[in-house]
Amino acid sequence: MQFVVGPTILAGAMRPERTSEAAGMMTMMRQAFLGVGAQMVSVLLATSTVGAPGGGASYPTTGAFFLTMGVIVSLCIIAILLAFALRRNAGVAAD
Repeated sequence: MQFVVGPTILAGAMRPERTSEAAGMMTMMRQAFLGVGAQMVSVLLATSTVGAPGGGASYPTTGAFFLTMGVIVSLCIIAILLAFALRRNAGVAAD
């Protein structure tokens, strides 16, 4: 949803001469945190693994999946609460 609505909300909230700067910053931050999120999921899944019989590959356990999903759900709830705490702005930013 952030990929679709984010730029529209941003364009409506920024002064026209600053929209491109804000859009670039939003894109950079979005990509950076996508990387952080991917690494976080990888680390959480690696907290508990089980090896394949005979060595070789190892796979996350059920507990690692539950831990990962619990952390993701918790962070989503925190993000929703923070979004509700944001100040509402009814128009374009003032000059």
